[in-house]
Amino acid sequence: MASGGMAVWSGDTVLEGADGLLRFVGRDDEMIKSAGNRISPLEVEEAVLAGGEAREAVAVGVPDPRSGQAIVVVLAGDPAGEDALRARLRGLLPSFMQPARYDWREELPRNANGKLDRAAIRAETRA
Repeated sequence: MASGGMAVWSGDTVLEGADGLLRFVGRDDEMIKSAGNRISPLEVEEAVLAGGEAREAVAVGVPDPRSGQAIVVVLAGDPAGEDALRARLRGLLPSFMQPARYDWREELPRNANGKLDRAAIRAETRA
């Protein structure tokens, strides 16, 4: 940030790139805290969706006695692709970002605006 600038707490986590631009990482309240690492659900979701094994994905942190939170990915698609997805993610994501569980659904819930209902998915997954 330039000196003399104003900072506003927005609840967002951003990283400054080498080009000086800020890259949105995620909302602080959505961050997954696992084994001392802060993990952006969006990074996990992007990695999951990059291979085409699922149509949609939402990553959620659930309580875990060993690591604080474990990553669960709720997906829309055919669960027959899970082995390929797991193998691909092992080569793509560090071990602390590997999902502990995959919950496959026909469709993911949406809110009144037609967007993925992340709050409902989090509540269902943590229940």
